[in-house]
Amino acid sequence: VEKVVSVKNSGNVDMAVMAKITQKWDGERMIFEDAEGKEVYAAQVQWGDVAAFASPDTAEVGLSIGIADTVDSFAEAEGQWVLTDVQKLDDSSMDLYFVYSDIVAEGKETPALLTSVTMNSLIESGVTSKVYTPNEDGKLELTEKENSGLNYEEAQYTMTINAKTVQATFDAVKDVFGAALMLSLIHISEPTRPISIS
Repeated sequence: VEKVVSVKNSGNVDMAVMAKITQKWDGERMIFEDAEGKEVYAAQVQWGDVAAFASPDTAEVGLSIGIADTVDSFAEAEGQWVLTDVQKLDDSSMDLYFVYSDIVAEGKETPALLTSVTMNSLIESGVTSKVYTPNEDGKLELTEKENSGLNYEEAQYTMTINAKTVQATFDAVKDVFGAALMLSLIHISEPTRPISIS
């Protein structure tokens, strides 16, 4: 499924951008093991220009979902989205938090955060065979089916993306993005100037 996601500044002031991606799988497992016993995800995201912070938890999750590039600071991530935080949920899904490393000027747009989502080719069909029998009206009806125990046919995958923007000033970014920006890892200019995430 093509899903090109970027954020455009249609306002008249420079802005900073963050995004939260939540993936839910209603039905069968979101994470399962491949033939080698490695955990893989049922939905595989093709990322745009994305890196992960090099903290152990963030970098490890980033690698497991296909984000191989890591950075120690926003200075190393010029023009990229950066995975800054991961919140693991009870159902094996995760909330992924991204911050765009640069300021988005009036009329400009971020590069793509992601470009598409593909269902994992290792997903097996739950129904392995079906038997149809004619009914009294001569129409075929499903009378018997064998099931492998997997129920992906009944599952529903949902990806929700929420973007938040804020005027690119020190106070606004600090108030709105604070913890998500991991302020100790980036340089924010003096309060009287627009912020510089570099």
